[in-house]
Amino acid sequence: MYFLIGVVIFILFCIVFYFVLKAKIIRFFQGLGFPISQLGDIIRDVRLDEEDTPKSLASMDSIYLKQLEKDFPNIEISKLKRKAESILMDIYHSIKNGDVSGLEGKMKTFAEDEALKHNSISDLKIHNTVISNYNKNNKKATIIFSIAYQYYILKNGIKKKIQDRVRMEFIYTLELEEELKSPILDFRCPNCGSPFHNIDDESCSYCGCKLLRIFNRIFICNNIVRY
Repeated sequence: MYFLIGVVIFILFCIVFYFVLKAKIIRFFQGLGFPISQLGDIIRDVRLDEEDTPKSLASMDSIYLKQLEKDFPNIEISKLKRKAESILMDIYHSIKNGDVSGLEGKMKTFAEDEALKHNSISDLKIHNTVISNYNKNNKKATIIFSIAYQYYILKNGIKKKIQDRVRMEFIYTLELEEELKSPILDFRCPNCGSPFHNIDDESCSYCGCKLLRIFNRIFICNNIVRY
């Protein structure tokens, strides 16, 4: 009984506090000559502006592009960016169709999480894709792309635009990593079968066989996260 009385008193206190605070805020802005009657319109305009403004991206292309071209002379970053965008579109296309079974690993996990948040996603549009990070050692190279995009969802029967962005990680490694479980990453000489020990190797250290690499195919999408 005392507990219920306490809850009722607390609720009444919150209501009174809300209206008192609201009145003080209105008086404060009125003292500044702020058009309170237009406050709702201003808030709505801000929300609409947020819906129409793409998420900002911190491009590091100017820093990492030259280093990438030096490390991988035949790499075509523009094609790798399009590959990242294609993967993102495949993810949302799978969500729209209600079937993410064709996706794998972190891509499938991301799609499943998105499907739980929104029951209807449509009209995906990609605004921009930039390099946000690059790292390389003798066994592994990692490129992280940032992608800004938009799509629509149905909320209470109303079509609402969402501005979003993700980071997508691509890796190129000579080591078969447990979480990837993909033999395409275990590079060996096509002539003698000996493993390559350095991603800079252009020929086999055992038999001298030349290694021809298509770098855009070697970089594998490993992860995707929203930020």
